[in-house]
Amino acid sequence: MNAKKVLLSSLCVGIFAAGASTATAAEVIDFDMNLDATANYSGSVENVRRIMFDLNTQTFQYIQDPNNPVQVGDVFYDRGYGDATSYRTSTNAAAPQSGDILGNDYSMGLLWDELRGVVTGTDTVGGNYVVNANYTAVGTDNFQLFMSGVTPGFGQDYEAAAAHYSAGEQIMELALQSGNSILEFQSQGGAFIEGTFTFEFEVVNVLPGFWFTSDGIDFADLLEDEEGNPTFIVSAFASAGTIQEPPPETFFGDDANNVYGDTREGQTLFSETQSTHDGSLRFAVPEPGTLALMGLSLLILAGFIGVGGIRRRSAYRQAA
Repeated sequence: MNAKKVLLSSLCVGIFAAGASTATAAEVIDFDMNLDATANYSGSVENVRRIMFDLNTQTFQYIQDPNNPVQVGDVFYDRGYGDATSYRTSTNAAAPQSGDILGNDYSMGLLWDELRGVVTGTDTVGGNYVVNANYTAVGTDNFQLFMSGVTPGFGQDYEAAAAHYSAGEQIMELALQSGNSILEFQSQGGAFIEGTFTFEFEVVNVLPGFWFTSDGIDFADLLEDEEGNPTFIVSAFASAGTIQEPPPETFFGDDANNVYGDTREGQTLFSETQSTHDGSLRFAVPEPGTLALMGLSLLILAGFIGVGGIRRRSAYRQAA
C-alpha cells in the first residue's frame, strides 16, 4: 500500500475512534436520556457512559507538490455521518432502555459537514515513519446530533444520510475547538501501526429536558456561566491500532469527487478516501479546579453544586 492511501485511511479513523481513553484534563461523566423531551419519541436510557457509532467518512486530500503528496502544510477536508448503534455503561454493558428502543423505533445520527486538517510534521522515529496533523472546524457548530426515524442504512451516500437525520429533531450541537493526531507507520509508504488522536469539542446547544447528569442536572443548565462563557465540553482522547472493515477505498485524479472544489488554499485536489469505522461519543466537564476558576461549580462526588445562578441558553429558553 502506498503512503498516500495509508495516510488518508488512517486520518479517517481519527475523529471518534473506538477505545477512547479517559480524558486527563476533564472528568468523563455518566448521563441519562429522557426521550419524552422530543416531539415523536418516549422512554428513557440510564447510566450511559458512551454512545457507540458506525461512522462513514469521506476525506479529500489537497497537495502542494504532486511529487511529494505527504508534506508539512498539505491540507485535507472531510465530511461524514455516524449511525448510533448502542448505549454503553461505564462497565461496557448495555445501558438500560425503556419505551422506544434505538434501532427498533428510532435512529440517532451524528453529522459533520466540513472538517479541516493540515499535516504539521513528518519524521522518522525509532525506524518508524511518523506523521502529525492538526484539525479545525470550518465555520461553527458543524457537528450535529439528531433523532429520526429508523434508518435503512446509507453506506457512502452522505447526502441521503444527511437528509434523513436533518429531517428529524436536533438534540445536540457541538463545536470543534481543537484536534490533533500522531500517526505511526513502519516506514514512509509502509503499513500503518497505530494512531493517537485528541479532540476537544464545546457543547453549544442541547434539547432542554433530554440530557441529564446522573444527579439529575439538565445539560441545558450547564452550557454557560452567568456571563455567557462556555463551560461544558466534550474531550475525546482516542486511539486506533487497526484499519476497520471494510477497508478504505481511495480514488485519485479524475476519479476523485470535488465536493470542496478542485483547489483549496492554493493546493490541488489529489485524492478522495471513503472509509467506514467504529466510534464512540462521551461527555466530560473540566476538572474541579477548572470549574472553580470559571466560577461555575465544583464537581464533588460526581455531583454538581452550583455557586451562582446557572442559566439556560436564551435560544432554548424561548423554545421551551
